[in-house]
Formats: sequence, structure tokens, C-alpha cells
Amino acid sequence: MSVEVVPGARLRVQRFGPSTAAPVLFIHAFPLSGEMWRECVRFLAGSVQAIVPDLRGLGQSVTPGAMLVGTSMSTHASDMAGVLAACGVPRVIVCGSSMGGMIAMEMSRLYPQRVAGLILCDTRATPETDEGKVTRESRATLAETQGANAVAELMIGNVLAKSASPALRAEVLAMMNASDVAGVAAASRALASRPDARPHLASVKVPVLAVCGAEDAGTTPDDMRAMAAGIPGAKFEVIAGAGHLPPLERPEAFAKVVGAWLAGVG
Repeated sequence: MSVEVVPGARLRVQRFGPSTAAPVLFIHAFPLSGEMWRECVRFLAGSVQAIVPDLRGLGQSVTPGAMLVGTSMSTHASDMAGVLAACGVPRVIVCGSSMGGMIAMEMSRLYPQRVAGLILCDTRATPETDEGKVTRESRATLAETQGANAVAELMIGNVLAKSASPALRAEVLAMMNASDVAGVAAASRALASRPDARPHLASVKVPVLAVCGAEDAGTTPDDMRAMAAGIPGAKFEVIAGAGHLPPLERPEAFAKVVGAWLAGVG
């Protein structure tokens, strides 16, 4: 289905699973799409009502370039609230990977009535560093001048575990290449301007699961463990054999961890 979150901005939204199951909103990483959750959702079939959007400017969502300028984490959080409204789902567990996790945290801050719990995968609560802001702008400019494929080739070596198969590498590259150039640039700049979520997380009262790939060299297990320690009652899990994208690299293992946690929180 296609959801118009604001006039002119339409997001592709896929829905899977029975309407009677616990609703979970799956928010993808940069610069991917909702397709990154496909296998994970298959392993969770029957146990969740999955709502899987493509973010503004990414995947198969359609947004005019002028509406991408100034996109922020709060923009994406507002879009996600619009998706839930269109789906008729008042409250969900929000599961976000990397950039998706940052959006999940922003949703929890701006729309607490919408968030019943958080699953934060290979993500950060800290604001971007000065060095990181330079890198984000460089990637935005690279997308604008050389295309999304140039950004994909630059990133691919850092997001997957060393054991990743050539087939998985090709799948991730294709997913990255499918996004609109302006959308990739806008998302990179949104990452650069992300807020410091740590003060908010310290007061979160809903259940939280933090998950990290054992071989994630960018957002390391130690980073995620420290973030989880700052969230009251948060549970922390590591996925063996995965890098920055456990839902893609080890979907069955990731789904088992998520499924067990969901069963525990009721």
C-alpha cells in the first residue's frame, strides 16, 4: 500500500501477519529499504502484525526533492506516526535498525502514546561527532554527484560481517542502489543532525531490547551494551556471525531473539 503522510509525500508500506497479533513497526537502516526485514518477518510469521515502511526518499517511497530538504529524525518520526494512523494501529512495538533505531528513539520522545516498546538494533543514542558530520556530508555530496551506487560501494565493506556471502553482499548493494539520489543525500544529512537521545532514554518506561551484531565494527557490542545500560530495565543481546545488519545477515537468529523477548513482554 501507499500512504501519503503529508501532501505530496507517499511512503510504501507493506503489512504482514494477522491483525490480531502484536503490532510491530519495522524501520530500516540507511540507505536501505523495508526489504531488509523480509526474511526476519517471515521467521516471525503468525506471531506479529508487521508494518514495514520505506522511509521518505528511500526504497520505493515517492517524495519530491523539495520535500526532502531539511529532513530530520523528527521528520521521519512524524512520518511513522502518520503510517500508524493510516494503518489504524494506535500503539506498537517499534523495531529500528541503525538509522531506524534513531527514528524509533525519536518516536518514543515525540509520540510516547504510540510506542509500547522499543527494539534498538545496531544504533546509537549519541549525537553525531564533528568528524562524523563531515563524513555524512561527504556521502550526501557523493550521492548527488556520482549516484546512490557510489555511496553503496563505499559503505558495503563496513556493514556486513567478513563471513557474508557474495550473494548477500549483492543483495544489500542492490537494495542500497534502489533509492532515490536526493533521498540518500537527505537521509545522510538527517543522520548528521540527529539529536542526543540519551537524556530521553534514561526516562523511558516501556520495555526495551537492544541487539547488536557480534562483528559490528562501527556500532560495537560494547557501544550497544553501554547504551542499554542507560535505559531502565533494557535487555541486551548479541547476534553471533552478524555485522551491522543482523536482520539481514542472520534473520532467523535475530527473529528468535525478538520473538522470545516479545513473548516475555506480553
